[in-house]
Amino acid sequence: MSDGKTGPPVFLFVLPQKSVPAALNGLNGASLAYVVESVPTRGKEENVHEHIRRRCLMLGELLLETGSTVRALARTTGYSKSTVHKDLTERLPDVNGELAKEVARVLAYHKAVRHLRGGEATRRKWRSGPAGPTGLSAETD
Repeated sequence: MSDGKTGPPVFLFVLPQKSVPAALNGLNGASLAYVVESVPTRGKEENVHEHIRRRCLMLGELLLETGSTVRALARTTGYSKSTVHKDLTERLPDVNGELAKEVARVLAYHKAVRHLRGGEATRRKWRSGPAGPTGLSAETD
């Protein structure tokens, strides 16, 4: 049935309705077939790119598994603390509300005990060497 000749390439896109004009750029001379898909969205969810959405889910699940702090999670994953915090507190509720509620509980716990951690870190710092930051000995017993 084919005469061996091929025409211009045909591209098939399944896109949300708002994205169709962006898909048309740069396809000069090619036939274009696209299906406009009506995607139900909730709030700002449609503005979250796929890789950011996946990162939010990964960070949220990792936080629940490990129970670590934002700082430790950032160090483990290689993302900045700002990115991890924003993903967990602002973006995750738009992506997965149930996961966001569980993550919020862990973050609230860490916030509630941070003054204790700071005190313990200071105590360890003073006990670690013969002299603290002021040059005075911490061990006066």
